[in-house]
Amino acid sequence: MNERTWSVDEPLTIEFDGLSEVRLALVKGRFDIVVTESPVATLEISEVEGQPLDVTFADGVLKVEHFNAANWLTRLINFQSTARAVMSIAVPPGTTVNAATVNGDGMVSGSHKTTLRTVSGSLMSDATHGMLSLDTVSGEIIARNHTGHLAAKSVSGEVTASGWLDSIRASTVSANATFDVFGTPSSLVAKSVSGDITVRLPQTVGVAVTASSASGVVVVGEDRFSNPGQTTHTSAGAKAPRLEVRTSTISGNLSVLFAEPADDGMAAGSAENGPADVGPGDGEPGDGGFNESGEGS
Repeated sequence: MNERTWSVDEPLTIEFDGLSEVRLALVKGRFDIVVTESPVATLEISEVEGQPLDVTFADGVLKVEHFNAANWLTRLINFQSTARAVMSIAVPPGTTVNAATVNGDGMVSGSHKTTLRTVSGSLMSDATHGMLSLDTVSGEIIARNHTGHLAAKSVSGEVTASGWLDSIRASTVSANATFDVFGTPSSLVAKSVSGDITVRLPQTVGVAVTASSASGVVVVGEDRFSNPGQTTHTSAGAKAPRLEVRTSTISGNLSVLFAEPADDGMAAGSAENGPADVGPGDGEPGDGGFNESGEGS
């Protein structure tokens, strides 16, 4: 193994050949990771404060860390650090990205397989494909124009996702989760305590809903259901294609809306141009806290 290491305490630019994966762990600051057509990856660190940034490159994996991201949430309980860094990373197509922050912000664009995790930062992904995993405590995460599978977990941070979402698995406590779905999705399985779940579909896609809630309301199209402590079974829209929706909440509401894709921004461009190519190795979604039957674990 040919390993290269740096301890960075000032602005620095480094280039890498053969990059296949980025593993990033920041406390504060900001990162931007963008896929380019160049086979050469470039890490540009513009600011470092508090403590040196550890950079390692070995076997195609680039690690940029202010803390050890293994068992990230357990390690961050009572975590205190003044470490801060600002950087951008240009990566070749097909790169896998795994990024975690405490309260730092960041954006990932165009990556092949992506995991974003934060405690209280704001993270965004754009035009990613394959498997996308989102995990937040109180920070907001936005996923735009994703093509592939999506798994999202949140305590109180809002999760918003749009794109050609093949399947969705979501679990929240009090956070609201919103999914703007293009194309022909297969399934959505979600659970929430008090957070609301909202799904918007094209008018050409139907829906079959199985929703259980202690006190939440279910709205599907123009129909409203309030069955405290019971399970609501209903369907609406086209018979095919049809999205299977299974949700479980305590007081959170479920809303399924039918609308044409927004005619502005990149979301509209994604809906018109169709999904990016997704290869057979792009993975399957995580369970998002559900077992195979769709019931909460």
